Amino acid sequence: CIPACIQTCMQRQSKTDPPEEAPRTERIHRAVRAMAVGYAFKPGERINEGRLAADLGTSRTPPRDALNRLVGEGFLTFQPGPGFLSRALAADEIFDLYEARQAIEAEGARLAAERASDAALAEIATSLATIAPEYGSAAGADRLVALDEAFHMQVVQASGNAELARMLDHLNARVRFVRRIDMD
Repeated sequence: CIPACIQTCMQRQSKTDPPEEAPRTERIHRAVRAMAVGYAFKPGERINEGRLAADLGTSRTPPRDALNRLVGEGFLTFQPGPGFLSRALAADEIFDLYEARQAIEAEGARLAAERASDAALAEIATSLATIAPEYGSAAGADRLVALDEAFHMQVVQASGNAELARMLDHLNARVRFVRRIDMD
């Protein structure tokens, strides 16, 4: 399953990469991050660096670098002995992520109400009117999560606070898998 997931992640990212390709190490980081976000690694699963490198068709260094970055970003854990592990789904951590997301979105909305231009507020209203019908439709969970994240990101970006937007993007990636389950 992992090699197919790697191929899918690499194909998705190559469609979104700018014409001047990102360095290979960055592409590998994004592919491994997409795997972690999408739970291609089962919760609590040990990640075999050698196998991952072979599946990615690279030496062990770029995947190891990616795995280390993902530990720092909170997507994986590292333990001496077993090595890199996929994060387990812990109820308290999920609750904390939802709570942090709620706080960031609330502050972003407050700041957007104070700072956003009339044009930005009109765009937000138009987006909401456009996506609202999809919530009652048979749209899949992936589509609903994507619409919801895009809308909330638009509001936070209208706040003019780039750090809030960066934090929201990071939290969304960490909780996306659970949100897809919620939407189902």
